[in-house]
This record gives sequence, C-alpha cells and structure tokens, in this order.
Amino acid sequence: MTLEVFGKGNNVVDQFPKAGTEILSTQRIYVAMQSVDQIQLPNLIGRSLRDAVEACSFFKVDCQTSGEGYVSDQNISGDGESRSVTLQLKPLSLNEKGAANPASSPTPSPDAASAQKPTSTPVPNGKNTTTKKSP
Repeated sequence: MTLEVFGKGNNVVDQFPKAGTEILSTQRIYVAMQSVDQIQLPNLIGRSLRDAVEACSFFKVDCQTSGEGYVSDQNISGDGESRSVTLQLKPLSLNEKGAANPASSPTPSPDAASAQKPTSTPVPNGKNTTTKKSP
C-alpha cells in the first residue's frame, strides 16, 4: 500500500478510497488535507492507467487518455472544477539501467490518430474518462 498526502492543514478533508473499502496491497491511498479543487494534480508520468484514473477521480479532474500501458506524458488545462488532463500512455520498457519506464514510440500520424475510436469508462466520482486505443 502506498499512502499519498496532499495539501496543507491539520485535518483530513477527503480520502480515496473511502474508509472501510477493501483494497489490494498494490493500490494507492490518497489523503487530502484541504479541498482537492485547491490542490495541483500530481505528476502522473510512470503510473499505470488504473493509478492515473484513480488520481484524476480523486482530484476531480476530467481525464482523457490515448494509448495503452503507463503514462508517458500529461497535459493539464483549466482550473477549479473545470480542470482536465490528457494522458498519453505507452507500454512499459526497461531503460539502460534496467529500471522500468514508459517506452518511447513514434507519434501516430494524424490519419492514424483520427482513426482511433474513443471509449468511455465510468470512474468513481461519476465523471467519465475517454480512452483511445492505439491501432
């Protein structure tokens, strides 16, 4: 289990998952010490799609994804309740030191990108994520 604490303050104002929820030993626990609308979305590069979507849900950020695997790039826009992030995902590979990192791969041509069909995935906060699968 990994505990991640965000914000400043003396009291927990929100957490994910909620108290009493059964979780896997590999799952992250997020704790906010102030309103999540006031906390910057953390760097998600290197995280799995599941971890990234959970973080987006916790921070109430609309999440758009493209590709499969692990987050290799993120682009945040908007603020407050209108925040959104676009995550580029790539398969995991090993770097020269043997550490796991998202693989670098060529950017698809505009024709290939337009052929990708988005699919919606419900997330715990009621917002949907849109995932584009690479051909």
